[in-house]
Amino acid sequence: MNNKGGYTVYTTDVLIIGVEAAGAYAAVKASEDEHVDVIAITKGSDIARAGATVTASHSTFAIECQGLHDLLGAPTDTRDSPEAFFEDVIKEGKYVNDQTLVESLAREGAPRARELEGWGFEWDKTQFYASPGHTYQREIFGLNSTGPQMCRVMNRILERRPNSQVMGNMLALDLLTSGGEIAGAVALDLLTGELVVFQAQCVIIATGGAQALYPYVSTGKEMTGDGHAMACRAGVEFHDMEYIQFIPGELIWPPGWMVGVQPFVMFDGLYWWYNGLGDRFMRRWDPMKIEDVTRDIRSIGVATEVLEGRASEHGGIYASFAHLPSDVIDNVGRTRRRGWISSSGFDYNPLVEMMKEGLALEFANYCHFWMGGIKINVDGETNIPGLYAAGECAGGMNGANRISGVALTQCIVQGARAGMAAAAHAKKTLRREVDWGQVEACREWVFRPLEREDGTSPMELRDQVTEFAMAKTGPVRDQEMLEGAIGEAERLKKVELPHLYCRTKSPAYNLEWVQAIQTVNIVQVMEIVAHSALPVKNSRGAHYRRDYPDTDNDNFIKNVVAKQVDGRCQVRFEPVKITSITPPKGRRPYPG
Repeated sequence: MNNKGGYTVYTTDVLIIGVEAAGAYAAVKASEDEHVDVIAITKGSDIARAGATVTASHSTFAIECQGLHDLLGAPTDTRDSPEAFFEDVIKEGKYVNDQTLVESLAREGAPRARELEGWGFEWDKTQFYASPGHTYQREIFGLNSTGPQMCRVMNRILERRPNSQVMGNMLALDLLTSGGEIAGAVALDLLTGELVVFQAQCVIIATGGAQALYPYVSTGKEMTGDGHAMACRAGVEFHDMEYIQFIPGELIWPPGWMVGVQPFVMFDGLYWWYNGLGDRFMRRWDPMKIEDVTRDIRSIGVATEVLEGRASEHGGIYASFAHLPSDVIDNVGRTRRRGWISSSGFDYNPLVEMMKEGLALEFANYCHFWMGGIKINVDGETNIPGLYAAGECAGGMNGANRISGVALTQCIVQGARAGMAAAAHAKKTLRREVDWGQVEACREWVFRPLEREDGTSPMELRDQVTEFAMAKTGPVRDQEMLEGAIGEAERLKKVELPHLYCRTKSPAYNLEWVQAIQTVNIVQVMEIVAHSALPVKNSRGAHYRRDYPDTDNDNFIKNVVAKQVDGRCQVRFEPVKITSITPPKGRRPYPG
């Protein structure tokens, strides 16, 4: 650490932005070489204090069953194979996945799970699950918790390594480049309000999704697409940002029972869903499976009822146990590991009793996962030399829809690859000098809200942006909606964002200021999403166009690549990377 031009400067070989499943795994693998220095930063206070992995307590980890059996000794269905797992991910991704990325997922998930176990992670080898989209029961839980336990295990390793350092309360702001290659990043020390410069040969972005672009989320509200936004400003290419996963799992009525997304997770599979007219509407989307369909179809079905005026009393849909006898519900509770108590210890038994008496819950769509993201190759490399991405912020793995359990597997597979690749690159690359003009430009836009005496409230504007984003770029879209989102993003960038101001002027731990910065980022992400979705004139997976309701495999088995050029988002199509599964031809009604 040193000081230059009034800035605190840290130098390292590998800088990792975001330290949960993908970032922590990248840090562990990069720091295995004792000659490579690693700094990992997070806007939480430490590992697993911000982001999505910490909320994945009761989430599953998908590994093909043969690997579960051979590497973990788990008693599973050995008819499964890496090839079958690969096929399920491609099929449910609606054939627009990058097949090179899916191959790595299918083949490397089990060895990484074994590696985690060797580090002290405990798997629950007594229960397995097959969510919609999986042919076999290949989803496994961590013992007591999955995501948080992963982070604890990796944190113990990093604490023992003298060449690794985790720095909390650091909000990454912008990437630094030199000669077209990565040179580091600028961050805000949230505790002091000072800018910090990181000089590095390699940077790995592992910041997760941008769920907080929307009003309801399954993660923390701090998931504001910071990694996406800074990558966009640096000229990074994006892959299929139109594909965003929503789930109808935000409990909007009765009040007081929403702790995370537990009511949906705990009771899923028992509900029948009704619109405001009492119609079990999911029959129109799949007459056989009805509610037992993948998440993309569920969310689009719910969004359609709301948009077409058939919502429940409080603006969602009804979910009911009324078709089940009370003793059946009681027996289901007895067969569950925790009964009706969530993994975080919240007791839902009183709510279950009310449901047994006839109460229907009301759910709305929440934003859960980003299939699209930063464009990478199988080692996490982006179009900027020295810049890598891993985990949910990276696009291509899941195509148009992610099936359950793949998120954490993706994080550790991609985190490992990016960490090792970045370490190797750093050892053969000279550290580039920081362009202090870029640092000053970052300072100018970041500090502007503190310097203004009046203008737009970041708190109010953020709420307006999230409501607008849901209305125009939610699960159901059309040309008018998407053009409206593009126009609104342009207006916000010209009229509102330059006039953001903070009433509180102290830079130290100023949450209003953080909101202002994050609002700039979510507007940037909304613009990329809308530009990416507009030319995709068919419905596929999580992208449903009311004006183009068919799935068109003749014209849209291709990927959208978006990039900011001279302040404007430009898009182009690229062929899908195919290794072994040839996509089908033809046009068919959604869901296809």
